[in-house]
Amino acid sequence: MVSTEKLNKSEKIRRLFDAGLSVSEIATLMGIRYQFAYNVISHHVKAKGQEVVAHDSDRTVHTHGIRVSV
Repeated sequence: MVSTEKLNKSEKIRRLFDAGLSVSEIATLMGIRYQFAYNVISHHVKAKGQEVVAHDSDRTVHTHGIRVSV
């Protein structure tokens, strides 16, 4: 099945994140700034009622038990 829908950047970021890619991988793949990808994902995760906590020491995002390396 081929989808013909057009996605904006934010929707692509959300779908890639939901598919398991890290913020860093998404930013590199799409050629965008890390901060833009992180902000989109942060809002996306919060909209689902979850919380994003970033740790500078290990550059990891924790989302209610889901650990995503960034």
